[in-house]
Amino acid sequence: MTKEKIIYLRLLKNGLLRPFDSVQSCIHNLIGIQSQHQQFGEISIFNRTKPVLDPKTLTDLYSSHKIVKTWGQRTTVHMYGIEDWENISDVFFGSIPVVNKCRNENPEEFDRLLALLDKEGQKKKILSKKDILEITEKNSGGFSFDNNGLMYTLILQSTLSGVLFGLPEMPHTKSFIHYDSVNKKKWKFDIDKHKETLKNIMLRYFTYYSPATLADFCHWSGLKKSFVEEKFNEIKNSLEEFSFDNKKYYLTKNDEDFLSLKNSDRFNDNKEVLLLGKFDPLFVCYKHKDWIASPVQEKEVWRTSAIIEAVLLLGNRLSGTWRYETKGKNMNFKFFMFEKINASEKKKIIKKAENLALFQKKNINEINFDSY
Repeated sequence: MTKEKIIYLRLLKNGLLRPFDSVQSCIHNLIGIQSQHQQFGEISIFNRTKPVLDPKTLTDLYSSHKIVKTWGQRTTVHMYGIEDWENISDVFFGSIPVVNKCRNENPEEFDRLLALLDKEGQKKKILSKKDILEITEKNSGGFSFDNNGLMYTLILQSTLSGVLFGLPEMPHTKSFIHYDSVNKKKWKFDIDKHKETLKNIMLRYFTYYSPATLADFCHWSGLKKSFVEEKFNEIKNSLEEFSFDNKKYYLTKNDEDFLSLKNSDRFNDNKEVLLLGKFDPLFVCYKHKDWIASPVQEKEVWRTSAIIEAVLLLGNRLSGTWRYETKGKNMNFKFFMFEKINASEKKKIIKKAENLALFQKKNINEINFDSY
C-alpha cells in the first residue's frame, strides 16, 4: 500500500467517490453527520449522495423525524437516523466528563431536573431551549455551573438518556422532542447491549472510514483506548490488517476495493474535484493529519477552538480551503489556495461552486481565488 492508495480508499469508502444511494444510508453508514452548523452538515450529505440531493428530501426527513440530532462522538452534535438514537446512547451514555462533573456535584438534584424535563417533554411534546432554560433557572440550586452551563449538561444527558432529541433546524438546534412523540419506548442502559453496540459501531467505522488505525477510532469517537481495546480485540478476526509508516491499519476482511488496489501495480489516479464543508466527516475522523496535509496545511485546516475549515480537494490533493457568504439570494465564494491551479481545474472548481449554490437555492455573485 502507498499513501496515495490510502487516500483514495478513504475517499471511496466515505462516499465521496462512490456516493451513497440515499440520505438515510449516508447518515447511517457514516454513523452520523456532525452538524453544530446545520448548513455544513447538509453540505456533507450533498457531497455524498446520488441522485442529486433535493432540499425537500431533507425537509421531509426532518419533519417525519427520521433524522434526529443528539450529542454523540466527541460530545458534538450530529444528525443520526432515528434508528441509531438508542445505539448512540448505548455507546456514549455515562462517558461525557462535563455531564459527570455536573451530576456528581448534586446527584439527587440533577436527576430531579432530568425527571422534570422528561415530564414537561411528555406534556408539551416539544421543548424549546427557552423552556429548558426556564426549568433550569427555577430549579438550579446546588450547582456551581451557571444556568446556561447547567442547561447544556441537562440537554446532553437528556438526549443520551433517550428522553429528548433535537430537531434539525437552521442554523442551530432550538427545539427538542420527547421520545413519546415518535412512539419510542423509554431507553435504559444495559451493559451487555453497550458492549455489543460498541463492537457494531467499531465495525461500521472500519468499513466506511477505512483504512484506519485504532488510534483513529479513539480520536473519532472520543473514547479512550483502554475503554475500547477489549472490544476491538473481539472484532479483529473480522478485519484485515496491514502496516504503513509504522502504523497498523484496519479495514473489513476480504474488502474488494482493498484487494483490487493491493494486487495492482497500476493505480488509476483520482481526478475528482470536491468542496467539503466545515467539520466534514472525512476531516474529523483521523488522529494523524499527515495522511493528506503538510504541517503548514494542517495549521490552516485544523484551527484553534476545534474549528475545522471547509476544504478543496483536487483528486488526492488538499489544494486549499474555502468560505462563502450569503446575501439574500446571492452567494460569494472565496478560495484560499495551497497551490497553483490551471484553467481546467479552475473551471471545475467554479462548476462545483455553482452546483452547491443551486442546492442552497442561491445564485453565484462572486468567486475569488487567493493564495496562502
